[in-house]
Amino acid sequence: MKITEKKEPIQLETRTTLFVNPYPYGDEIAILDPQTVESFEQIDHNNYWYTSDNPVWYHVHTSSGEGWINKQFADPIDAKPTLVTIQLNANTELMSYPTSGIWYKFAQLSPQVVHPSLYWDDKQGNRWYQVDSYVGKTWFSLNPYTDRIVQPGTEQAIQLSFYTQYYNSARISGDELLIQDRKVGYRKDSTWFVSLPFLSEGFRYTLNDSDGSFTFTSKMGYAFRVKPESNTATTLWQGADSRSVKLTKAPVRVADELYLDTADIRTLFGSLISENGSDIAFWLQAYNVAAPDIPYSIDKEKLKISASLVDNTQLLKSDANEDRPKLVVEDRGGTYDTAVQAGVEWVAPLRTDQALYQLNAVKQLKQGGNDLRAVIKIGERILWQQDFKVTFTQ
Repeated sequence: MKITEKKEPIQLETRTTLFVNPYPYGDEIAILDPQTVESFEQIDHNNYWYTSDNPVWYHVHTSSGEGWINKQFADPIDAKPTLVTIQLNANTELMSYPTSGIWYKFAQLSPQVVHPSLYWDDKQGNRWYQVDSYVGKTWFSLNPYTDRIVQPGTEQAIQLSFYTQYYNSARISGDELLIQDRKVGYRKDSTWFVSLPFLSEGFRYTLNDSDGSFTFTSKMGYAFRVKPESNTATTLWQGADSRSVKLTKAPVRVADELYLDTADIRTLFGSLISENGSDIAFWLQAYNVAAPDIPYSIDKEKLKISASLVDNTQLLKSDANEDRPKLVVEDRGGTYDTAVQAGVEWVAPLRTDQALYQLNAVKQLKQGGNDLRAVIKIGERILWQQDFKVTFTQ
């Protein structure tokens, strides 16, 4: 470790730690407020701690005494103020700074509601928050599986969280799709038709054949029923019919296989499909849903139902909202034209591969009783559904 004599003023733009030695695990002298300090020595490449962003340690004179600083151990200069409320549902480690990599004094927050003052997004897409803790100002990042950002007015929001994805793929051979020697699809008039039994195997659906109709059922409560040569399908929730769906093309039965075109596969399975020239891949994103009780009486003419969505951003880019879950509120027994669909609003990154989204559906109520249905779905695949009655009283 080579120390070089060099005198120069160093501008500290944010809160910065002053160390006894050029070693971040050693003793601290003080936390310096923004100021200009005089450096008289520096280390360009510290053998104990080095990053490409902030490799230099400066030996400085300050009003708190003589010590060492490194801008890696300082609040980020582009941190922004925030008024967000966060519900921590597990013990959370507190870091000295988001770029330090140091668990500060082995401190942690127990499950509680916190109100950070600053946030900062690192290069990997993780969001960090600064809080005033029992060991001073510290930083933490969210655990998207346990913690929750509470948006104003959404304390009783439906909670959706991505937890896994199912995958299926088949090799393109001319105008056929193959799994080893098994034909699972074919191309006709530039459209791919894919075997429903093949997809149901990969997506963990069960198949039931009754009276010429085929019902494909997931373990999460959703199912759909199709019939060869019929361009109408029926979706089901918890075993009961939900709604009829118009298909682009009727399912085709060839020998012992039932085939459906890719547009209707997207609709009924709510799946993603990608073709790279040599094969076609089919992806199915799965979500956990936790829903609060919906109020049965309300003194306002509009009912607002909100959902907070923690979603994966590796398979789906952060702005690919058309393929994310949708929240729909509709009149039971009414036409679909009266349904209200919530827009998907990006809120914040949570970590490298996850982000938080908000969905808000506002439904106009009529005086008296309103028989309604709230649905969360991708395409026509139902993730959650609840029928309820709300009485509007003035």
